[in-house]
Amino acid sequence: MQITKHPNVSDLSRITPTQEKSADMEVARLFERLITDNCRDQSKAAFRYEGQDAFKASFEVLGTVAMQELVSHKDVDSGFSGFTQYLNEAAFKGIFPEKK
Repeated sequence: MQITKHPNVSDLSRITPTQEKSADMEVARLFERLITDNCRDQSKAAFRYEGQDAFKASFEVLGTVAMQELVSHKDVDSGFSGFTQYLNEAAFKGIFPEKK
């Protein structure tokens, strides 16, 4: 949800304060569960040997995977190519190899 705060897309989505709070609470529960339950021993070891950088790297990977999951959904994926119906194919002639 936080991505909707970017000025380039903020006018495309309306997230209410209640929805934002709910999402924040959900992420907090996930964060807490991963560190204190599912990955407790690994979290302790990572912090002991690598400090906060280990958590930063881990959650960057988690964020990357989550974003990949979002954009790989068939409805989202098809939306990414929607603009192609408006392209002037003649303008691209000579740039890309011709289809055979």
